[in-house]
Formats: sequence, structure tokens, C-alpha cells
Amino acid sequence: DVYVNDGDAVVLFRVRFADEAEAAEFAGAQRELLTSAGATPAESPAGVVAELKDGRTTIQVASPNSSEVLFVVGSSREVAERAAAALTKA
Repeated sequence: DVYVNDGDAVVLFRVRFADEAEAAEFAGAQRELLTSAGATPAESPAGVVAELKDGRTTIQVASPNSSEVLFVVGSSREVAERAAAALTKA
């Protein structure tokens, strides 16, 4: 789902895999991609946060299903953190 409000935007993804190993492989590859783009993925209360120089932020959120990866991408860290918080409370 994509949400836009004024200048802020956020998208939420739930990607399901055949098993936990494939999900972990995807999550690791996503962190590597974000690192190569200039972000430094780091653990936070919201999940694994990777913020790019222009402010766009990806947060990998813990999923109750080990064979899926949940993540949000926001136009800013604040927007991404709010979406991640809402997702974990749902």
C-alpha cells in the first residue's frame, strides 16, 4: 500500500517466501543494497533502519511469520518510523 499526504509518502511491503531461509536471504540482500546506496542499516526500536543521504528511509520490521519480510519505505525517517509503529501495533 502507498500513502501520500502533502509532501510525505510511505509504502508498506509484506513479502512472503517459501521458508525462513529465503526470507533471511532477501532481508540481507536488501540491507546490502541499501548499504551500497549510502545508507548504514542499524538496529532501532522500530526495526532495522537504513536512512539515505536524501532522507528516504527503509525500515525492516519484525514479522510474526519467519517466512516473510515486512518493511516500510518513507520519504523521511519520521514518516517511516510512524508507519513502522502503526504496522507493529496492528
